[in-house]
Amino acid sequence: MTLIVCAHGDAQGVQMLANDEQSAGTSYSQHHSNTEASAYHRLRHSERQRRRHKLQMHRTAAAGFARSQTDEIFDSLRRQLKSDALKNARRAHHHAKDLTTKRERNEALCEIRRNTVHMNTPTEEYDPPFMVEVRCKNVADFERFQGRSSLRPQGCVHDLLRCVQMFKDVHFSRRKIGSHSWHPYTVPNVPSSCECMWPVDKYGSLHYDKIGDSERFQNVHLITQLYYLLYGLNFEGNVGLSHSQQSSLYFNRSTN
Repeated sequence: MTLIVCAHGDAQGVQMLANDEQSAGTSYSQHHSNTEASAYHRLRHSERQRRRHKLQMHRTAAAGFARSQTDEIFDSLRRQLKSDALKNARRAHHHAKDLTTKRERNEALCEIRRNTVHMNTPTEEYDPPFMVEVRCKNVADFERFQGRSSLRPQGCVHDLLRCVQMFKDVHFSRRKIGSHSWHPYTVPNVPSSCECMWPVDKYGSLHYDKIGDSERFQNVHLITQLYYLLYGLNFEGNVGLSHSQQSSLYFNRSTN
């Protein structure tokens, strides 16, 4: 009886040992599996952190590069604008410096008055339908006052020359209203311009073969002075030159 018990107890012990070994193996396998999973997760986490850090570094570098490029572009634009403004200021100063001379060269020598005359009437049609009258100021004032005041001479170029009223014939085509045939028509002696001219009655003729040496010498000196006034040059700067030198200087520049 005792042997059977003992045998039965040994069997239970062997079974318990087998169960213990099996449980021990199972716990070791689970622990090993958990360790591997934990290491894998740590590796993935570390890799994600490294990639995130690298991406952040790239973004920071790209943002810094873009900011530096933007700053450089704006600096270049500011330098260009500043340079352009400086050039424009210098150009404006140079233009303003020469403006008086250029304006004196290009301005109208004689003061004029313009008047537009419309030609069409209720019974006739003209082509062109209008004409422009250009009168010297003294002539316009004389006509406006209907001859109640005297016609005063109008000077030009510092009153060294004289403004002269010029006239011309203006040609039109006209037809009766409702007609298809045009006919030529001319308006004579229309005030066309006001020219700055040499006053013969004041200085004499410019034909040197008909005047004496003294008058020729005086006219050459006057022409030289007019040349400097017309072209904005300093006539006083050449006062030290003789009249013959001044006249030769004038004619040399005129021929060139």
